[in-house]
Amino acid sequence: MLTKEKRILLAIVLTVVSLLSGLYVFFVKPPLVLTRDSGAQNWEARMKPVKQALPTEVKTVGYVSDLDLIDNPTRENFFAEIDEFSLTAYSMIPRMVRQGLNYEWIIGNFNKPEFRKYLDKNLPSGYELHDMGFGIYLIHVNTP
Repeated sequence: MLTKEKRILLAIVLTVVSLLSGLYVFFVKPPLVLTRDSGAQNWEARMKPVKQALPTEVKTVGYVSDLDLIDNPTRENFFAEIDEFSLTAYSMIPRMVRQGLNYEWIIGNFNKPEFRKYLDKNLPSGYELHDMGFGIYLIHVNTP
């Protein structure tokens, strides 16, 4: 059994070691999340031309991506889509971003060349496709 003095000394030593370890991890060797480029900032910069091109009265836009072209997406495809959709929704604030093609304005996030066939099949003819760079497209569905 430890004496009262030894328990106090042990508590002090553990406290000092914990503080030093925390300082080392935070200041000397910070976590990767604190040191790498902000993905959110990069995505926001990617969405800036889209935000500027949208008419100010547009409050909700659709979103479609390569995931919609894949019959059997993998877990990796699915989780990448969740990240990119979330970043798009964040970047487009105060506008709402909703999955799907049932909107006058749609953000397309494509890397696969067959996306045009998908859009031709699923959108009314005469839609406008604006390449915003980095695989991002702004789609305007002309409603009669």
